[in-house]
Order: sequence, then structure tokens, then C-alpha cells
Amino acid sequence: DKNMNILIKDIEKSYGNLKILNGITINFKSGEFTTLLGPSGCGKTTLLRIIAGLETPDAGEIFFGETCVFSKDKKINIPSNKRKLGMVFQDFALWPHMNVFENIAFPLRATGTKEKFHEKISSVIRMVKLEGLEKRFPYQLSGGQQQRVAFARAIVNNPNVVLFDEPLSALDSNLREKMRFELVNLVKEVNITVLYVTHDQIEAMSMSNKIIIMNKGNILQGAEPEAIYNNCENKFVAEFIGKINLLAEGFIRPEDISLIKFENSIEYKGTVEHISYMGNCYEIMIKMPTGVLWKIYINQKVKLGEELKLYIKNSDIHILGGNKNVQIK
Repeated sequence: DKNMNILIKDIEKSYGNLKILNGITINFKSGEFTTLLGPSGCGKTTLLRIIAGLETPDAGEIFFGETCVFSKDKKINIPSNKRKLGMVFQDFALWPHMNVFENIAFPLRATGTKEKFHEKISSVIRMVKLEGLEKRFPYQLSGGQQQRVAFARAIVNNPNVVLFDEPLSALDSNLREKMRFELVNLVKEVNITVLYVTHDQIEAMSMSNKIIIMNKGNILQGAEPEAIYNNCENKFVAEFIGKINLLAEGFIRPEDISLIKFENSIEYKGTVEHISYMGNCYEIMIKMPTGVLWKIYINQKVKLGEELKLYIKNSDIHILGGNKNVQIK
């Protein structure tokens, strides 16, 4: 059954004295594209590997639907190859010495699946539109085709969930953008539950139904992309998921600052400290009287040292959410 929530409960993991996961609990909804987002070393890849059964947690439980696949207390640990999941790794990790057909067939051969062998493979090859390329080797394929082979290999066994571990991180930015688009379309077509790990905010924002932000083995916030961007629980989330300018009472995003006065606007003054030409706009760093630097995006050229008047509206000031202990400078 494809409709299957994944519940991980109080998962802990340490390496020696280093705590990697701090009692993590998440319910991954069936059919959703959930992204684990956070800086390097925050525990997101370890969590993915634990769900995959490639690493064993020190405590906690994991359920795939009604089935318990791991429980420290009940001494249950179903091996990775019995968990019915597919994986797509960094730069797709295709076998260079195997052609497209054999790469996709690999999980079936590994689990000794004989039944409907050719049928299963040709059906995913059709699904990812690789017909006619079965005999090609990875080096003879474009990046997009390699991604499709990796995806086909991940779904050929009809898994309950597909796990992606930073699959696009090694690619250059133009190719990455193309791949994001293609990957989302592939996932939609198959209608499968996806857990995706990345440290790239744009990837997370543009691809997911839900983003879970992690840092130092803890979950800081989990919500839809818009909610994460607009209602940040704390300063770490706000800074990680976009650019922010700090105010005494919260923060404002660079794109919400205008050089043109409008009705009910609040006026600030600052001095141009740095100018970067970004192609579609100028990114300007502005030194505020309080000493903090603000970042704004504008379309006209300004001079270093020039004083600018900046206008913002009250409703664009984000007050940081729930956690009242967070100190905002």
C-alpha cells in the first residue's frame, strides 16, 4: 500500500560523546514531499540513513504505516532491504560499468526478484521516458537522463517511500535548476512519499510540500514553505531560509524595503556600504545608524557612501514566533 505515513518517535543518535540527534519526532505524511533542511552536520543525513535502516539509532521507534520497523525497547530492527524503500544519492551514484537497463534492474537482482522482472523494468523506463536508451552507459547520458535512471532504479521495486540524499548538490547551478523542475514532475507522476535532504534553501522552498528545519540534532520548525518563510519561530530559521534585516522588534526581508515613499510607510536612513551587481538587480549593503548592516535589492545604481531613505510598512515586519527566549539584537 502506497498510502503510508512514516512516524519516527524520540530518535536519538550519538557517536561517542557527540550527540547527533536529540530525541527527534516527526510524522512524514503519505504522498507528501518533505524536505529536511539544515546546515552541514545538523543530523539530517544521519536521520535519513536511520529511516533507511543503514544506521541504527540509540533510542526511539520508527513506524512505516502500522508496521514497526525499528524499536530499541522491543528489539525490532527490520533490515534495510526489507523496508521497501528506494534511495537516490549524491550525483545519482549510478554504476558506471552497467548500462541503463542493468542499473535499473540492480535492486531487483539484489533482492532476487524474478517475478515480472522485465515487465517492472520496462514499465519504469516508460514512466521516466528513457525508452530506446536501455543499452547506453551513464557517461553517454545527459545529467537529466542520469537523474531519471537514478529515480527509476529507486522506484522499480515499488517502494513505499523514496529517500533523496542531496542528489543535486554536486551539479552546477543552471543544471540544478533544470533538475529540480524535472524531479518534482517525476515525483508527481509517480505519486509517492518523498523524504529529501538538502542544505539548499531554494531547493527546499521550490520543491517541497513541507520543510523541516534542523540544527545541531534538533528540529527548529516544520511547516509549508510559505509558513516557514513568513512566520519564523526563531532567528536561526529566519536567517537560514532567506536574507533578513534585523530590527529591534523583529526583522524585515530585503525585498520588502522600498526607496519610494508610500502611504503609511515608516522611514529609515542609512549609508551605502557595499554594492554588488547581481544581473537582475543590485544588492546593496546599507549601514544603519544603529551599526547593523541591512541588505536591499534595487534596480538603479547608487554610489558608495550615499545616504538613502528606506521605506517599509509595519505589516512587513516579521515578529519572531512562539519562542520568546530568543534574543533578537
